[in-house]
Amino acid sequence: MNTQPQRFAPDDAATKMKLGNPKSESLKAYEQQQTIILIGDVDEANNHLRSIGSNSVIGFDSEFKQSVKDKRGKVCTVQLTTHDNTYVVDMTRFDGCPAELRRILEDPTIVKAGTGLHCDGKIISECFSIDVKNCQDLGCMIRIAFPIHYQDTTSPLSLQQMVADVLHRDLKKDNRMADWELGLRDDREGRPLDSMLLYAALDAQAGLELHYQLVAAIAMTAQQRKVDIPIDWYTYDCYKGKAARMETDIHNKIVVWSWALCPWYVGGKFSNFWK
Repeated sequence: MNTQPQRFAPDDAATKMKLGNPKSESLKAYEQQQTIILIGDVDEANNHLRSIGSNSVIGFDSEFKQSVKDKRGKVCTVQLTTHDNTYVVDMTRFDGCPAELRRILEDPTIVKAGTGLHCDGKIISECFSIDVKNCQDLGCMIRIAFPIHYQDTTSPLSLQQMVADVLHRDLKKDNRMADWELGLRDDREGRPLDSMLLYAALDAQAGLELHYQLVAAIAMTAQQRKVDIPIDWYTYDCYKGKAARMETDIHNKIVVWSWALCPWYVGGKFSNFWK
């Protein structure tokens, strides 16, 4: 499952971006971008993940099993995407968290880009006592970059929707309900391990590609509209299982930026932003 990595051009992304709401059946499928590496032991994890240094930007996602009994989640996989590789760490193979993975998650200089990371961070914190730092929320970023297109802040934006709107690709979700608790090496009963591995990897890959597009779009939007868009508005830490530096908006939804500090969001709309 190898491919040559695609190099993204964040400086050119905003000028090429055309948002839309196409039907998924009219879109081509989102395809693998980077080489996928499945990691299943401590030595593998530490050797491979050592290549992710400080000041990196990575796509980040995880799959977990929610326990109905104690309402706690169990981390099953952690996915990290760089320009060249996607590392899918099968956490069911470990008693704890590999040292290099812990280092990456706790490094405040490494950007982790994804959706719903406050949820992932909470479960990772509960399982391994890790504070996941420098999470950049793609849902917040796309609302800030394109406020008119995403004025409705009452419902969350899925990664699948954002990939369709921005990248014009259909991110398949066929294995959303797979039994991740068995890991990615247990092939009992004909489990679709290859498709599960690809499913896990594509979310992190799409997250990284979206991040570069949205960073460029936010920069261009701020320049065109002559407004300040602090990075803190879409960045937070998951500290002891809780998202730090997050605020509640007028709909009581958890967001990163504070409405009170935003001079161009008034009365539940971004209207002043465009004057």
